Amino acid sequence: MEFLNNLILPVSINNLNLLSYLFILGKIIFFAYSGVILVSTFYSISKRNNSSEINYNKEFTNLAAFNHLLPYGLSVLPFFAILLICFILMNNIQTEVKSYLFLSFLIYVFGIVLFSIHKQSVNKGSNESTWGNSSLILQFVALVVFSSITSGMEVRDNWFADKTLIQTIFNFNSIIDLLLFILFSISFTNISFIYKMKENKFEDAAEFKSMNKTAIYCLGALLLVFNINFFSVNQIGYSSFSFVFGVAAVASMILQLVLLYIDGEKLNHNKSFWGFSNAILFFALINIANFSFFSYASEKQVNKVAAAYDKIDAEYKLAHSKVEIDGKEIYQAKCMACHKYDQKLVGPPHKDVMIKYAGKQEAMIQFILKPVKVDPAYPDMPQQGLTPAEAKAVVEFMYKEYGE
Repeated sequence: MEFLNNLILPVSINNLNLLSYLFILGKIIFFAYSGVILVSTFYSISKRNNSSEINYNKEFTNLAAFNHLLPYGLSVLPFFAILLICFILMNNIQTEVKSYLFLSFLIYVFGIVLFSIHKQSVNKGSNESTWGNSSLILQFVALVVFSSITSGMEVRDNWFADKTLIQTIFNFNSIIDLLLFILFSISFTNISFIYKMKENKFEDAAEFKSMNKTAIYCLGALLLVFNINFFSVNQIGYSSFSFVFGVAAVASMILQLVLLYIDGEKLNHNKSFWGFSNAILFFALINIANFSFFSYASEKQVNKVAAAYDKIDAEYKLAHSKVEIDGKEIYQAKCMACHKYDQKLVGPPHKDVMIKYAGKQEAMIQFILKPVKVDPAYPDMPQQGLTPAEAKAVVEFMYKEYGE
């Protein structure tokens, strides 16, 4: 994990604010998709005996990963992006939480690899669920730890207290957020599968009604838990911003329940599509509503990281502003190609130039900056492109070297 710490540098306040928005976006993508993989894995290892039921195993694994690379692109990559953002925001905090976070990422990656093997096995017609069981356990463990840590980042004290893994997982906010995640994952997976059934014109009415009923129950429970947690529990950091999006999330979930209830008797493709789209919407609204809690909780730490950046930036600028200009180096690079001290070359010897400009340093500097034709015996001196400070350094070197 130390290599990740070495990659992390202090970040400006503007970039930190941008990372906060990316953090929320990453959570929306990751939790929505990882929830589908988790529940689909569970459904695909259910005990199914006849060929018709075994076929559903394929459908559930393909629901989460119709493309082999999809689980890595929509779950592993967002997870890693969130991991890096967390490490940046936790810069200068010595806490074991970072170790738990990195460990949960490794466990999750291994779980997704096993899920890919399980998917291939199921698509070949195997009813063996060993890979699926192992994948399910690893996914669940990783998501419990990760959900608990990101939940803790919405509580101000969690940024400054080093906690054990047990303390991180078993606290009110972590348990509520984990419950919300599980309820959403089940309802969203069922809604997604119902949409897939209608898209592919499955005629299994019993399976459809079972999936629809489960989605309604889980969504109803999700609505209840969200309301209790968001509106009833006094949370520091509550704002009008969170209230507006919280109300929008509740309205979207109620609409989802209505769509599921109306759609409960018929395989209506259009209603199913809007239900699927609305499910993504209300989950996004839930996360956006919680953004004000995250912003408030992380405010002190964000300012601390930004202050470290400002300090390093100021030290860098100060160090570079004090870099001395080497007049000798510029003289050798710019002047000696055309001038010698006591010999005629392309230009006059500098011995004669020094006599002409004796006691006239400023005039010599101005000539170097804006050369004009003086002696018809020599060609025009080209513009050297020096700054006033560089021209002054050259003249000071020449006076020191040839002045006497």
